[in-house]
Amino acid sequence: MNKPFVLFVLQNAWRRGAVAGELESDHSHHVWMRGLWRSLTGRRLREMIPEDLMISMRFEVVNASPFVGKTSSSIFGADKALMTLRLARYEPHLVVLCGKVAEQLRPLLDEFGQGYVVTPHPAWRMLSKERRTAIRGEIELATRDSFPVTHDLEDAPDGAVVDGYERVGDDWERVS
Repeated sequence: MNKPFVLFVLQNAWRRGAVAGELESDHSHHVWMRGLWRSLTGRRLREMIPEDLMISMRFEVVNASPFVGKTSSSIFGADKALMTLRLARYEPHLVVLCGKVAEQLRPLLDEFGQGYVVTPHPAWRMLSKERRTAIRGEIELATRDSFPVTHDLEDAPDGAVVDGYERVGDDWERVS
Protein backbone atom coordinates (compact mmCIF):
# COMPACT_ATOMS: atom_id res chain seq x y z
CA MET A 1 0.00 0.00 0.00
CA ASN A 2 1.33 3.43 -0.90
CA LYS A 3 1.79 5.82 1.94
CA PRO A 4 -0.67 8.72 1.87
CA PHE A 5 0.54 11.98 0.40
CA VAL A 6 -0.34 15.46 1.66
CA LEU A 7 0.63 18.54 -0.36
CA PHE A 8 1.08 21.81 1.55
CA VAL A 9 0.87 24.92 -0.63
CA LEU A 10 2.38 28.25 0.49
CA GLN A 11 2.49 31.50 -1.53
CA ASN A 12 6.00 31.94 -2.96
CA ALA A 13 9.64 31.64 -1.99
CA TRP A 14 11.71 34.69 -1.19
CA ARG A 15 15.44 35.33 -1.01
CA ARG A 16 17.49 38.42 -0.21
CA GLY A 17 19.04 39.66 -3.42
CA ALA A 18 16.49 37.98 -5.68
CA VAL A 19 16.16 39.61 -9.10
CA ALA A 20 12.99 40.31 -11.06
CA GLY A 21 11.74 37.19 -12.82
CA GLU A 22 13.86 34.79 -10.73
CA LEU A 23 12.27 31.34 -10.46
CA GLU A 24 12.41 28.94 -7.53
CA SER A 25 13.49 26.22 -9.98
CA ASP A 26 16.77 28.16 -10.32
CA HIS A 27 17.65 27.04 -6.76
CA SER A 28 18.21 23.75 -4.92
CA HIS A 29 14.94 22.41 -3.51
CA HIS A 30 16.83 20.72 -0.64
CA VAL A 31 18.44 24.02 0.38
CA TRP A 32 15.05 25.78 0.21
CA MET A 33 13.43 23.07 2.38
CA ARG A 34 16.16 23.33 5.03
CA GLY A 35 15.69 27.10 5.09
CA LEU A 36 11.92 26.71 5.23
CA TRP A 37 11.97 24.48 8.32
CA ARG A 38 14.23 26.96 10.10
CA SER A 39 12.05 29.98 9.22
CA LEU A 40 9.01 31.30 11.08
CA THR A 41 6.80 29.85 8.34
CA GLY A 42 8.41 26.42 8.70
CA ARG A 43 8.34 26.37 12.50
CA ARG A 44 4.66 27.30 12.54
CA LEU A 45 3.83 24.91 9.70
CA ARG A 46 5.40 22.11 11.74
CA GLU A 47 3.07 23.02 14.62
CA MET A 48 0.11 22.65 12.25
CA ILE A 49 1.06 19.14 11.10
CA PRO A 50 -0.09 16.34 13.41
CA GLU A 51 3.05 14.59 14.70
CA ASP A 52 1.78 11.10 13.99
CA LEU A 53 1.12 12.15 10.40
CA MET A 54 4.62 13.66 10.11
CA ILE A 55 5.87 10.13 10.69
CA SER A 56 3.36 8.10 8.73
CA MET A 57 2.69 10.17 5.62
CA ARG A 58 4.60 11.40 2.65
CA PHE A 59 4.32 15.13 2.15
CA GLU A 60 5.74 17.98 0.17
CA VAL A 61 5.67 21.72 0.68
CA VAL A 62 5.40 23.75 -2.52
CA ASN A 63 4.63 27.31 -3.49
CA ALA A 64 1.59 28.52 -5.42
CA SER A 65 3.86 30.71 -7.55
CA PRO A 66 7.16 29.79 -9.19
CA PHE A 67 8.59 33.30 -8.67
CA VAL A 68 11.06 34.22 -5.92
CA GLY A 69 10.40 37.47 -4.06
CA LYS A 70 13.02 39.93 -2.79
CA THR A 71 11.47 40.11 0.71
CA SER A 72 9.26 37.98 2.92
CA SER A 73 6.37 40.31 2.07
CA SER A 74 6.71 39.73 -1.71
CA ILE A 75 3.51 38.27 -3.13
CA PHE A 76 2.83 36.78 -6.56
CA GLY A 77 -0.44 35.30 -7.79
CA ALA A 78 -1.05 31.56 -7.84
CA ASP A 79 -0.01 29.75 -11.02
CA LYS A 80 -2.80 27.33 -11.95
CA ALA A 81 -0.81 25.63 -14.72
CA LEU A 82 2.06 24.91 -12.31
CA MET A 83 -0.37 23.57 -9.72
CA THR A 84 -2.03 21.33 -12.33
CA LEU A 85 1.40 19.80 -13.02
CA ARG A 86 2.04 19.33 -9.30
CA LEU A 87 -1.33 17.64 -8.77
CA ALA A 88 -0.50 15.22 -11.59
CA ARG A 89 3.02 14.62 -10.24
CA TYR A 90 2.17 14.08 -6.56
CA GLU A 91 -1.41 12.73 -6.76
CA PRO A 92 -2.07 13.94 -3.19
CA HIS A 93 -4.73 12.50 -0.92
CA LEU A 94 -5.13 15.98 0.62
CA VAL A 95 -3.98 19.51 -0.27
CA VAL A 96 -3.51 22.09 2.50
CA LEU A 97 -3.81 25.63 1.10
CA CYS A 98 -1.89 28.00 3.39
CA GLY A 99 -2.84 31.65 2.94
CA LYS A 100 -4.72 33.90 0.53
CA VAL A 101 -2.46 33.28 -2.48
CA ALA A 102 -2.73 29.50 -2.13
CA GLU A 103 -6.47 29.86 -1.59
CA GLN A 104 -6.72 31.23 -5.16
CA LEU A 105 -6.32 27.56 -6.20
CA ARG A 106 -9.66 26.44 -4.69
CA PRO A 107 -11.55 26.51 -8.04
CA LEU A 108 -8.83 24.37 -9.62
CA LEU A 109 -8.99 21.82 -6.79
CA ASP A 110 -12.80 21.79 -7.01
CA GLU A 111 -12.49 21.13 -10.74
CA PHE A 112 -10.20 18.17 -10.05
CA GLY A 113 -12.42 16.89 -7.23
CA GLN A 114 -9.38 17.20 -4.96
CA GLY A 115 -9.87 17.22 -1.18
CA TYR A 116 -8.37 20.23 0.56
CA VAL A 117 -8.17 22.21 3.78
CA VAL A 118 -7.79 26.02 3.77
CA THR A 119 -5.70 27.64 6.51
CA PRO A 120 -4.17 31.05 7.12
CA HIS A 121 -0.53 31.38 6.07
CA PRO A 122 1.63 29.97 8.89
CA ALA A 123 3.61 33.24 9.24
CA TRP A 124 0.48 35.44 9.50
CA ARG A 125 1.05 37.61 12.58
CA MET A 126 -2.51 37.17 13.85
CA LEU A 127 -2.32 33.36 13.76
CA SER A 128 -2.37 32.36 17.42
CA LYS A 129 -0.97 29.21 18.99
CA GLU A 130 -4.56 28.14 19.73
CA ARG A 131 -5.58 28.53 16.07
CA ARG A 132 -2.49 26.59 14.90
CA THR A 133 -3.50 23.79 17.27
CA ALA A 134 -7.06 23.88 15.89
CA ILE A 135 -5.69 23.70 12.33
CA ARG A 136 -3.63 20.69 13.36
CA GLY A 137 -6.87 19.05 14.48
CA GLU A 138 -8.59 19.95 11.18
CA ILE A 139 -5.78 18.35 9.18
CA GLU A 140 -5.86 15.29 11.43
CA LEU A 141 -9.62 14.93 10.94
CA ALA A 142 -9.32 15.42 7.18
CA THR A 143 -6.73 12.65 6.95
CA ARG A 144 -7.98 10.22 9.61
CA ASP A 145 -10.68 8.64 7.49
CA SER A 146 -8.54 8.68 4.36
CA PHE A 147 -5.69 6.52 5.57
CA PRO A 148 -4.32 4.74 8.64
CA VAL A 149 -1.63 6.23 10.82
CA THR A 150 1.53 4.24 11.57
CA HIS A 151 4.59 5.10 13.61
CA ASP A 152 7.51 3.71 11.61
CA LEU A 153 10.36 6.16 12.25
CA GLU A 154 12.47 4.57 9.52
CA ASP A 155 9.88 5.75 6.99
CA ALA A 156 9.63 9.29 8.36
CA PRO A 157 10.05 11.85 5.53
CA ASP A 158 12.92 14.32 5.29
CA GLY A 159 11.98 17.30 7.48
CA ALA A 160 9.83 15.30 9.93
CA VAL A 161 10.24 16.41 13.54
CA VAL A 162 9.73 13.92 16.37
CA ASP A 163 10.46 14.61 20.04
CA GLY A 164 12.78 17.51 19.19
CA TYR A 165 14.69 15.75 16.41
CA GLU A 166 14.47 16.53 12.68
CA ARG A 167 14.89 13.89 9.96
CA VAL A 168 17.68 15.03 7.58
CA GLY A 169 18.35 12.40 4.95
CA ASP A 170 19.10 9.17 6.80
CA ASP A 171 20.01 10.96 10.05
CA TRP A 172 18.15 12.67 12.90
CA GLU A 173 19.43 16.07 14.12
CA ARG A 174 18.47 17.86 17.34
CA VAL A 175 16.25 20.89 16.59
CA SER A 176 17.24 23.92 18.63
